Amino acid sequence: MYKVTLYSTYKKLAVQWLNEASYCVLTSVFFLTFSTFLYSQNGVSGCGANHYSDNYQPTILKNLSDLPYFIGDSVKKNIIDKVGLDFFALLNFENGLVIDYNDLIKKDPKVLNYKWKIPTYDLSFYISQKQVGIEYYCSRVTLDSNGNVIDQIYFPAVTSNPKNAHFDKIEHIKEIAKKHGFDTNDYLVDITDNHIVLIFTRSKRKYYLTLEISAHSGQIIKESRYKLKRKYDL
Repeated sequence: MYKVTLYSTYKKLAVQWLNEASYCVLTSVFFLTFSTFLYSQNGVSGCGANHYSDNYQPTILKNLSDLPYFIGDSVKKNIIDKVGLDFFALLNFENGLVIDYNDLIKKDPKVLNYKWKIPTYDLSFYISQKQVGIEYYCSRVTLDSNGNVIDQIYFPAVTSNPKNAHFDKIEHIKEIAKKHGFDTNDYLVDITDNHIVLIFTRSKRKYYLTLEISAHSGQIIKESRYKLKRKYDL
């Protein structure tokens, strides 16, 4: 599955950093890092893609209509089956890669040792819902040369979240976060339990706290607490 994964990566790194040095100093570093990350994840496009080889450059696809008809039809059908027609109507095609497998292995035979299936099509889609504070959130779908899906798009499934195409107001979500003691100037965007969520963070004594609120309903989806160990008592 493909989605934006930097949130979880940064979360692990932040906790690791906080565990490896004094609490007070690295708390500042932690929030500086998250501020930089927030901007890059909620406003600047660029979903990324697999790196296939240093010796091969895939063809860049700018328009979904440039796909062979049966591939484009397969992409749309698969995504609609997953997210529903209403959510699909909110999606924007960002770009894609077309990988010629024969040319790839000719230019880089080491590819034959890969333990994962190389797709022919690697396509990125994004959603932007500014009323709920989502400037940009993307996911990818990959397919083989016959249009069979290898990795499904990660957006919320309509069968698990029938209101996935409905979005709350950012003011309401921030009000909920404030009631739980969270600052609302910065937040992350991710997907949890088939909800696009806004993630608010704060520190409390020896803990790092997160609050994940559904962008669709304002429902609290998840609360997490991570203990911050200190090497030195200040």
